[in-house]
Amino acid sequence: FFKGLTGYIVVSLFAQIIISFSAKNFDTAFTVAHMLKDTAYFIVLVSLTLSFHNQYRTKIKLMNEIKDDELKKEEFLSMVTHELRTPLTPIMGWCEALKTTKIMGELTEKQGDAVTSIYNNSVRLRNLIGDVLDVQKLDMGHLHLNYSNVSVKSLFEKIVNNFYSDGNKKGIKITFE
Repeated sequence: FFKGLTGYIVVSLFAQIIISFSAKNFDTAFTVAHMLKDTAYFIVLVSLTLSFHNQYRTKIKLMNEIKDDELKKEEFLSMVTHELRTPLTPIMGWCEALKTTKIMGELTEKQGDAVTSIYNNSVRLRNLIGDVLDVQKLDMGHLHLNYSNVSVKSLFEKIVNNFYSDGNKKGIKITFE
């Protein structure tokens, strides 16, 4: 664009100089000057067209790159969620099996609490993975939300139960009243 504008200015100045210094043969100088000005207009039009075309190509290229990045993000999230979910199934299955007396016999209270904690944290991790998938669906516009009432008391009770054993290990007492 700037090359075309510079060309226009140079040709226009040259045309004005020709007009100024050609008093003898006015018609020829006038015709040449107008031809030069028309040439300058043509140069500007061509440079504008090329500039717009380059901008259009750049925008198309950026849009394609964005689409490619979105596709890579979706593939990555699908792979990560699959790789995280795969080991959760046997962990949760073994936790449930350990709770029955047929596999390992009777568990001590401490062992039962540990198995329950492992199971609960596995459920929590499975829910987090589900949340990641939900965010991905929301981002793509494939998720529709249903609003409902939530019991704040039960929500806080679940939070306290999830962090109770970790807090005890660190000497932190977590309660909810």
